Amino acid sequence: ARASTCRVTLRRAAGLLTIDVEDDGVGFETAGAGARPAGIGLIGIRERVTELGGRCWLDSRNPVGTHLHVELPSPRVAGRDGEAVA
Repeated sequence: ARASTCRVTLRRAAGLLTIDVEDDGVGFETAGAGARPAGIGLIGIRERVTELGGRCWLDSRNPVGTHLHVELPSPRVAGRDGEAVA
């Protein structure tokens, strides 16, 4: 059975942006004997997250589904009055 739902959550706090993508599909093996190599999309995500100074991990299990967690440093941006906003 394929996933019937997918949830994406974005949070920013204390200089950190977190992104969680979770589905309720059948999952797949991420390591160990019989594991398929990571798809090009997952490799690209990992490379980009690393380039941005972040980290990510993947948890995928049958029948629970898959959870991708990404943490990135959240840059401070200037607000309307010129003050830094986290």
